[in-house]
Amino acid sequence: MKKDHHLLDQATHSTGIGQTGFRIALVIFLLCLLHALWSFSLGWNNTLNDHFGFRQSQVAITAYYLQKEPFHLAYETPVLGKPWAWPMEFPIYQLIVAKISNATHMPLDQAGRAVTATFYLLTMIPIYALLRWRRVQPAYSLLFLCIFLVSPYYLFWARTFMIESSVLFFSFSYLACVMWGLESESLILLVCGAIFGAAAGLAKVTTWLPFLGFTGLWIIRDYLCWPIPIPSAKKLHQLVVLLVLGCGIPFLIALWWVHYSDAVKALNPLGETLSSSKLGWWNYGTIDQKLSLQVWEVILSRFFMLFGLPLQAWIILISSVVAVIITRRRISEFFTLVALFLISPAVFTNLHFVHDYYMNANGLFLLGAIGFAVMSLFESPVNRNKICGVVLLLFILWSGFSGVAAMYHPLQQMPNREILQVTDYIKEKTPKDSVLMILGSDYNPMISYYSERRTLMIPEWGWLNEDMVMKALRNLKGEKIGALLLVEPHRYSIEKLLQQCKAEGLEFPIIQSGQLPLR
Repeated sequence: MKKDHHLLDQATHSTGIGQTGFRIALVIFLLCLLHALWSFSLGWNNTLNDHFGFRQSQVAITAYYLQKEPFHLAYETPVLGKPWAWPMEFPIYQLIVAKISNATHMPLDQAGRAVTATFYLLTMIPIYALLRWRRVQPAYSLLFLCIFLVSPYYLFWARTFMIESSVLFFSFSYLACVMWGLESESLILLVCGAIFGAAAGLAKVTTWLPFLGFTGLWIIRDYLCWPIPIPSAKKLHQLVVLLVLGCGIPFLIALWWVHYSDAVKALNPLGETLSSSKLGWWNYGTIDQKLSLQVWEVILSRFFMLFGLPLQAWIILISSVVAVIITRRRISEFFTLVALFLISPAVFTNLHFVHDYYMNANGLFLLGAIGFAVMSLFESPVNRNKICGVVLLLFILWSGFSGVAAMYHPLQQMPNREILQVTDYIKEKTPKDSVLMILGSDYNPMISYYSERRTLMIPEWGWLNEDMVMKALRNLKGEKIGALLLVEPHRYSIEKLLQQCKAEGLEFPIIQSGQLPLR
């Protein structure tokens, strides 16, 4: 332990940056932090209907019912009819939002945004710990974090009602605790790592898996050479304990949740088709997709959003590759992080192809790779390289500031309150304890959330059939149906739906969204 600290202290002072340099780095970091807080605040009181409102409202409606009901593992996401439970992720984030909203009387939308932003900023703590683990001195670590704080992509998504920032915090905390636990031989840190890993796996296993894979490979790294060394009985016992604690226990907990949530989904005639076992092919994508240049072009072309506008992003990427090659420093960190950036879309190809918000899971790896490229210039003994490092960092910061202003600030400042005209009318015309049926909005819970009504939405899935709809309608017997909301266009036949409702004895008024009196 003392040896490790001695090495760390050596690395800290080896480049000769003094207190003045640290103070300058701290000032730049605080300015970037203030800019991030200001950026988060734009459009703070607008609705969630800005970008991927479908996913934001899905998270929000879960938090809304966690406010109202006691917590159950089979928590409510009342979108696809009865039974109302349709669990996706373990609702750690949603529970925190619900509790904070109840305790502070903060509106739920704003509580969700505040928790997301807080988790993103807290993620800087384990990242800083990982940088110190890689012997990046404190001043440079602060400058490194500035790259995360000015990323246009994360400045936007870190103020949405999404679970992504919380999962990143748990995942990076898991990695930091395990890496430092291995280095310092601290059982406490390893146990903390297992807890954070379990939280990350429960919250969103698709984001956490690359962290799990890297951790497992790091634990067995001494045995990934040829000839494979034969460990002693003591070493083998230690290796098994580390793998079980660092990887096995968190993975089994995450696997348990996947199986449990699938079992709950199976009770819902529509929800069962969205279980992990049924949708595995959709999440992973096909072999053709994984080998398709067009698919990868779509996925990788989004990388510029991490840095700014496309031209600026390409300059940053090319300059960074040149920097690590010329200096021959931080090469392993750079290319490891690039590989981690590519692993997630390589595994979950269709998710990344369809949803641009999935880059939340791997974008920080590419930002980190660029950060290490800047560090390679700063740590170079050649003064010319240090100057190039300062220029590259300033260019990255300018690109982030200008990029978020051009790409996301206009979107954030759009009120998007039209949805409230529809939902206010629904709240006025239907009883509060009634169920709303919706045809033509897929299973986007935006209307359900803002109208504060449990709903049966008839999705736009190609595999939806009449038998599935009939079972869902049958489950509504005994419920008060407030209305059927028609949203054009819709795939499922309205005539067939009304015929099925009549057969089940369900009666209700019909509201056409295009004919609502907007006020």
